[in-house]
Amino acid sequence: MSNHSILTTLEKKGNNSKQNPLYCRKRMSQLFDNKMFEESPFNDIFKKSNFSDLPAQIFHPYKLMIMVALRRFGALDFPALRNGIRINSDGNLANHLRVLEDLEIIQYRKEFEGRKPKTFYELTDKGKNELQRLVFYFTDFIKDVGSYEST
Repeated sequence: MSNHSILTTLEKKGNNSKQNPLYCRKRMSQLFDNKMFEESPFNDIFKKSNFSDLPAQIFHPYKLMIMVALRRFGALDFPALRNGIRINSDGNLANHLRVLEDLEIIQYRKEFEGRKPKTFYELTDKGKNELQRLVFYFTDFIKDVGSYEST
């Protein structure tokens, strides 16, 4: 059965929602098997940069800002992160931090100032490595895109 017929079958059954992993997997497979991508002048850039090795969740702007801030300044507490990256809500920041923790990119430690608990966040070795790879991929990607534009 071809990808098109599988998608048609899923759509007829009403299973074409974002929550259906089979639909998403088949749709992505169909998109990336498309010949259009093979003929793209940027295809060699995408293969060389290999962004797919990195967890997709880290590409959110706030997560990138958290990673860069922790790399630049070392361990930071929650208020410093919130104010530094100018995120509007504590809950939003907590969710981004939780995702990065689950990916083992950051870790936290609790300390006390007097009787008040204070939570500090810092990059793990894996997080430093992932950020370094991301910087390398973006740098390489930008150089390659620039060389196409100048021709």
